[in-house]
Amino acid sequence: MLTVVTAAATLLFLMLSTGEETIRREGLFGGVFFQTREVRPGVTGAEMGVDSIAGIVGVFAIFVVLMLLVQLTFLVLKQYRAGLIAERAHG
Repeated sequence: MLTVVTAAATLLFLMLSTGEETIRREGLFGGVFFQTREVRPGVTGAEMGVDSIAGIVGVFAIFVVLMLLVQLTFLVLKQYRAGLIAERAHG
């Protein structure tokens, strides 16, 4: 879910950072793209979507590693707290 929200936010950022010129922008390590081009004089078309699943999988892997590190840190701090409480009760 976090990866989907990140991809959507990246697409939104790419859309809002595009000016009047025709351009193709990529985000999330090439995972999503936003492209504008002139369809006919005075009319600009826009395309967006997934360009490479590898970039999205990479972001997902980064999020998984970060969540595991946060959980591990929480468990270590919880054990440390329990040790302090036990030490205070005996001392």
